[in-house]
Formats: sequence, structure tokens, C-alpha cells
Amino acid sequence: METKLTGLSVISVGILGLALIMLTACATPKASEKGRSEVWGQTCGGCHYNYSPSSFNDSEWELLVHHMRQRAYLTAEEQRLITEFLKAAN
Repeated sequence: METKLTGLSVISVGILGLALIMLTACATPKASEKGRSEVWGQTCGGCHYNYSPSSFNDSEWELLVHHMRQRAYLTAEEQRLITEFLKAAN
């Protein structure tokens, strides 16, 4: 059995797809809208074990997070929030 889509059906599917993309984009909070610990947990913990903030001193965290910004493609905002969290919790 062959199913044919009418022009209206194709347009409807396209509009539905666009609406889903827009809803997903709106539902994903930006780094600036999340808490510092949340950004750290979700960003760093997505790839490896999250070290305790007391594992390193402030200058070591700055260097490590800067290095990971390049490796994990962190934004400047994510880098800032993660570094602030680690230094405050240190």
C-alpha cells in the first residue's frame, strides 16, 4: 500500500517539527540561568568523575578549568561559573 502526503500534510509536519525544535531550545536553560554547582555537575560530570572542590587549590582549579574549556568546548560563561563554584567550595 502506498501512502501519499498532500501538500497540506507536508506543511503540517514541517510546522510541528519547527515547533518541537523551538520548544526544546526554550526549555534548555543557558549556563547563566543555572546555578554554579549545577553547571559544574552537568558539564564536568558528563565525561568523567567530578573531583571534590577540595582536591585542588584555587590556582590549580583555574588552570584545570581553563584547560578543560578548550578540551570540552566550554563557553566563557561556563568556565567562569565552574571556576567560581570550585573556588567558593574549596
